[in-house]
Amino acid sequence: MTVNKPITLARGLKIRKRIESRLHRLMEDITKNNSILKGAIREVDVKASLKEHGRVSDMLSSLRVELWKESLPIQPKILQINELKGRIAMLSRLSTTHGLVEGTNWRTPDAPPVEYEATLRKSDVDEMVKAAETRIDELQDELDAHNAMTKITVELDI
Repeated sequence: MTVNKPITLARGLKIRKRIESRLHRLMEDITKNNSILKGAIREVDVKASLKEHGRVSDMLSSLRVELWKESLPIQPKILQINELKGRIAMLSRLSTTHGLVEGTNWRTPDAPPVEYEATLRKSDVDEMVKAAETRIDELQDELDAHNAMTKITVELDI
């Protein structure tokens, strides 16, 4: 497929994933077929695959540069989404155990109950996660709109 007409950022991002997958497959072919048992049938022309890998890698670099340039205006939103995802991950790992808990140690089942005190309760954490997810959705809608409206021109032969 040859593309040298303007495409949306959204389409460019999809093409980038396809090219990355192709590079991965080429790399696997090269590494699996470079050294084989003498006399075995080599399923892949390693030198040709290596040349193709270089060509596809250069094409991917060009595409990434264009995607990066046109994504600069929305970088703050992308970074904010990443930070919110990190916050959700941290909150998801947070223990909210609160109150008297019996049998906390399976090795000593007769141990006395232990009392926990959580500063942030499960309902607090759930609210914070929901708020972060809502904000991520809002930001993602803005990114999607930008990606659908913004055009890039890059020469691709995939």
